[in-house]
Amino acid sequence: MTRATFLAALAATASVLAPVAPAQAAPTVVVGSQTISGGEHTFTERIVVTPGSTLTIEDATIYLDQPRSCPIGGTVVVCNPHLFVMAGGTLVARNTTFDTHLPAGPLDPASGYMIYTYSGRLDIEDSTIIRANSVGGELRGPVPSRIVNSTIRDGVQAVSFIRGAEATIEGNTIVNTRFGIDIRDSDSVIKDNYIHVLGYGIDVQSTLVGEKIWSTRALVEGNIVENSIAGFYTLNGYGSVVRNNVFRGNGWAAVLGVNTGDRIVAPYEPIVFEGNTLENNSNGVRAYASVSGGQSEPTELVVPARGNSIVGTACRSAQASVPVNPNVTVVLDARLNWWGSAAGPQSNGPECPATSGFAHVQPWLEAPPG
Repeated sequence: MTRATFLAALAATASVLAPVAPAQAAPTVVVGSQTISGGEHTFTERIVVTPGSTLTIEDATIYLDQPRSCPIGGTVVVCNPHLFVMAGGTLVARNTTFDTHLPAGPLDPASGYMIYTYSGRLDIEDSTIIRANSVGGELRGPVPSRIVNSTIRDGVQAVSFIRGAEATIEGNTIVNTRFGIDIRDSDSVIKDNYIHVLGYGIDVQSTLVGEKIWSTRALVEGNIVENSIAGFYTLNGYGSVVRNNVFRGNGWAAVLGVNTGDRIVAPYEPIVFEGNTLENNSNGVRAYASVSGGQSEPTELVVPARGNSIVGTACRSAQASVPVNPNVTVVLDARLNWWGSAAGPQSNGPECPATSGFAHVQPWLEAPPG
């Protein structure tokens, strides 16, 4: 959601920010504290939780049926959130199902509804979210959001917190969406989730270069990600910790990289990737740096991936790619991993070498870690 979209949403709701009559059980605009409890409720207009207000939904089914009115540029679709929590506002959902009666659009297998906050808080637990475009937020609010013990399915971007917004995303089941969990410039906690999606399972990025307003030190722990394009993916998740996860049956188990466009952010703070189990993926661990220009001095970037169990990989168990900038060398430090054999990583024919590029694998563990 862009700043322009947010300001437009704010202007659209400014004229109706007044107390709602108590008899209105399902308000469109929430001022103060309001509760929806039990039953089915259909909204054909947006729900806006105003600053400092709280909407609590419990034991209910909510259909978000606002018709799509999204500007389309190329293949990018931008929608005002159907359930929008403004700065300082809070949405609390317990044992609630969110869905829609609207059919899928031409660019979208889901209806495109969004549950979103801009410097507010989402507190969603024991709930089900079906056919959503996205659930998440931008900009840090006074209290981090929570999405816990819920199911998100049959949508596009399951969970997305960006531009400083923080969240605990824990114990959820995310299935049959295009993408899983997307964290950008955020110190969020991603823990104990089961993810089975089409694209990236967990995507952690630091999108800003040079002096940054927000940090990216996500904790990714105890998740199971399977049958995705990449189980874990980052271009530059500086300082994030990825440990004790299971990546199974993915195209790439993990892609670890640094991509800063014009230059390398200093000081370089590599991601921590340790204690993970990588099982039966088409490819194992890939490290790369795509630095297009601005780096004139010879620079070596070391991406560590130690203490993991990497077994059953069909091709390229460990790969360090060649950067675009010839002055930059990327090294994958894949030592002290278990490769399923005391003999270390094995190739599967000339087209599938065990390692490629500056991937260091010796010494390796001669037994599974732990």
